[in-house]
Amino acid sequence: MKKIILLGIMLFLVVGCATKYSTANRTPSDIYRYMQHKILDWQERVKKEKWSSNLVDEIMLECTKTAIYENDIIGTDYWKTYNEFVKTGFRGDCEDIASFMYGTLKRLNYPYRVRMIGIIIDSNKYHVALKVEVPNKRWNIYDSTSQFKIKDYISFGEWDEDKIYKPQTKKEGK
Repeated sequence: MKKIILLGIMLFLVVGCATKYSTANRTPSDIYRYMQHKILDWQERVKKEKWSSNLVDEIMLECTKTAIYENDIIGTDYWKTYNEFVKTGFRGDCEDIASFMYGTLKRLNYPYRVRMIGIIIDSNKYHVALKVEVPNKRWNIYDSTSQFKIKDYISFGEWDEDKIYKPQTKKEGK
C-alpha cells in the first residue's frame, strides 16, 4: 500500500494536475483554434460577470502558458505585432509575448488602460512586460515570460498605441 501511495505522489509531482494546456507537440493551427475558443469563452464571461482582476489574471496566465518562448536570432531584435506572433506559431521573446498579451486584451475590448513596459532588472537585464490597469483602478504588471518576479524595477519606458510615457521607478512596498 505504501508503494502505491508513494508512486501516486511521485506521479503527481512529475505530471502535476494536468490541467495546463501544453503547446508541446501542437501545431500553430491547433494553438490558434484553442485561443479562438478561449477568446469566445472570455467574451461570454465578460458579458455575464463583467471584468474583474481575477479574469485579467486568468487571461494573462493563459497567454503566457500558450506562448512559446524563443530568442531572436543573435544580432537581431525584431519586435513582432500580435498578428505576426500568431502567424509564426505563437513563438517569440519577451516583447513579442507582451504584444500578444496586449493584443489579446484589445481583442476582448478591455475597457481599462494597458501599456507595454520596458524594465531593467538587476541593473543589466532588459525585459518587456505588460502593465494593466485592473477594474479596481490598481496597476498590475504581468511578466511576459514567467522568468522574473517583477517587484523592484526601473522602467526605461512605457507605451501604448497612442503615447510614450515617462519612465518610473518602482520599489517594493511603495
